[in-house]
Amino acid sequence: MKKFMAWCVTAVFVVVGLLPVMAHADTMPSTSSPNGDDMCILPMLNGGTRTIRHDQLPNIYIPFRSDLKYYCPQSGGTGTVTFSRSGSATYWDSAGTRQTAGSQVARFGYIYYDGAWVGPWLVREPAATNHVLNSAAPATQTTGSLGTGIYTLWVEGSGSCAVAAGTATITGAGTASSGTPVVFSVTVSGTVVLTVSGSPTLFQLENKPCPTSYIATTAAPATRNADSVSITPANNVNVTTGTFLASVFLEASVPVASGTGSIHFIQFTGGTTTDAFYRNINLEPIRNHDSTSTLSLSGNTWVVKPYKVALTWGGAVRAIYNITDGLSTSGSFDGNLSTGTTLNLGYTGDMAGHYERDIYIFNRALSAAEVVTW
Repeated sequence: MKKFMAWCVTAVFVVVGLLPVMAHADTMPSTSSPNGDDMCILPMLNGGTRTIRHDQLPNIYIPFRSDLKYYCPQSGGTGTVTFSRSGSATYWDSAGTRQTAGSQVARFGYIYYDGAWVGPWLVREPAATNHVLNSAAPATQTTGSLGTGIYTLWVEGSGSCAVAAGTATITGAGTASSGTPVVFSVTVSGTVVLTVSGSPTLFQLENKPCPTSYIATTAAPATRNADSVSITPANNVNVTTGTFLASVFLEASVPVASGTGSIHFIQFTGGTTTDAFYRNINLEPIRNHDSTSTLSLSGNTWVVKPYKVALTWGGAVRAIYNITDGLSTSGSFDGNLSTGTTLNLGYTGDMAGHYERDIYIFNRALSAAEVVTW
């Protein structure tokens, strides 16, 4: 199925969809303003530009358009994001053709959105297993034993596949057709029966709450391993003041009726306490939490589109924004960012994946007025 797929007292995290982007170069173009300030011109995704003072530039910019390089506009330096995934994985190219990336190769794929293939984006997914046999030649079959949890059945081509209980106990059984997956829950582990009708060209039954990228199988189920994407916080992230921005597109764009799980925009690991910024799948709020505090922004109606969301923090107060839908909240928190040793862009244990690009990390706080302009 084609997917619709530092040192002051305030700081900001922002995750943004369809953002202004900086030039894809090792250093930013700059000109001198009439008052002598060193100015830089930033290209915008909509074709326009914005002018910004050099001292207001982000510390880090990660395009995620074709490679894993990041740029340091203020210093002129560059670096490389750490990426890992053992085994191959699939993605869509700009023509809507499925491609395969080899082991340890990042995927820069496209999403079918609003009548066109939009991208490229870095594809970041957790591990998933396709439990059907001979996935490119769909045929009626009984699966092996499935553990309890949420599963999605989807097909491509002019046909359908119905799922029914075998020895398992399930809720939400139904018939999947192209563009219409079935999400069901296994409440008692066991087998399920898949009945194929018509002529689907491939099918997938995976242990996720939404369709993820295609996993080819032959005589046995197969697993796509997780994408791990990270940078080192030291020298890149300021615990007391800063800004994180990115364009994101979530695989699970609708709430799941049962079960728990999250899609992380960021997660710090490796410390005694760590911060995480994520969307909860079945309850839908955007949340920021560490080991002692949690802040939630409810009222989000997630649909298939790029999103702008934001988290600001400093001292004992943080705020969350869903910029796309004009929602925000603020509340007390327990102080500075708890970074640990690794900043994960996503999380390998997520229930579903997401696409991301144009990530900015600032070593200064953006005001609420600035947040909405990015």
